[in-house]
Amino acid sequence: MGFYRENELYDGISVRSHVNVFIVSLCFYLPSTAMLPAFFYYLFPFLLFFIGAIESKDKKIATGTIFLLSLSLIFSLSSLFLFFGDINFRDNFLPIQISLLFSFFCALYLNEKVAKFLILFILFEIVCGYIQYLLGIKSFFSTSQGSGYESELLYYNRVFGLSNNSSSFAGNALIALVLFELYFANKIKLSLKLLFYTMVLFALVVSFSRSGLVAFFAYFLLFALKALKNKNVLIGIMVFSLIALALMLFYDLSGVFDQFTRGKGQVEISGRDIIWSKYIQVAMDNFFLGNFGFRDYLSFDLYGKMHAHNSYLMIFYIVGGVSWLLLFLPLSILLLLRNKKLFVLMPLLIYSAAQYFLFWGASLADITFFAVLLSRMSEPDDLINVNSTKS
Repeated sequence: MGFYRENELYDGISVRSHVNVFIVSLCFYLPSTAMLPAFFYYLFPFLLFFIGAIESKDKKIATGTIFLLSLSLIFSLSSLFLFFGDINFRDNFLPIQISLLFSFFCALYLNEKVAKFLILFILFEIVCGYIQYLLGIKSFFSTSQGSGYESELLYYNRVFGLSNNSSSFAGNALIALVLFELYFANKIKLSLKLLFYTMVLFALVVSFSRSGLVAFFAYFLLFALKALKNKNVLIGIMVFSLIALALMLFYDLSGVFDQFTRGKGQVEISGRDIIWSKYIQVAMDNFFLGNFGFRDYLSFDLYGKMHAHNSYLMIFYIVGGVSWLLLFLPLSILLLLRNKKLFVLMPLLIYSAAQYFLFWGASLADITFFAVLLSRMSEPDDLINVNSTKS
């Protein structure tokens, strides 16, 4: 039968009308911004079920999907055993494992048609970010409004787009990149692709997301290395490298260095070394049960309450080592066997190494993550795909 047949459910999804696609896409997008609370993702699967906005042609849930859900349920329950006493939580009264289940269910409804609208919504947000930058404001919303620009450093002039903060804005831009690479990168003209990549890059610059920029350029470096066997790509990379080298010889790079170091003259990581160290210590002290699956932030003398600025460390602290292994072992195996999906998800995976973005629970990032895992990609060298074709 093969594990790959879970996609019968995903690819069988059809949309009744363009209006319904637009509404569903809007419901996916708005909770990722400052316009709607993220709690809406908990209501979304039930809303879709009752209104029947999206149907599956195949009502039978495939074996692979049942297997994934079973693992997720085991993962959801494991750190809740032996629960005694009071717990602290922040922004979410449900265990993170259950929140991830909601993202998984929502991901079943994220198909190519929905992704197209999602990308358009995020491109609109990027345009809003450009307008904010020109106007010298951080946000259009009073709840996250910042002051006018008083510095030449982008760090102090970063904009929020339609999101709650600059990190969420940059994250949405990377989500658009992932969805674009998954569904549309091989279907549109080169000029439009370059325009799209430029807009995503612009969003990362005006939000001044250093981790986002690292994720963006690392992804395209991996893309270039992967495409080296193509002679035309190799020639293009060589020409681009020569032009970049020539520009470096005539351009003062100190301004770029000042931007990335925030004018401090040396590379720094905004206290992440201190934050990571404390989270690792607390996580190891509570290795088996973590914080019983509830999201909470540790307190620091210099910064106050802060999340771990690393998704993988943060969820380890939240759920403990046992649940962490139950989650990441099957996901890692899945990604390693389907290496094209690992490549597509690379921007989010790299970004989450310096931000708490993936494994937030019910979020557009996690929905996108699961949607890529559930998607059907052409992978002739994929062992799972080969096995499924023989079944």
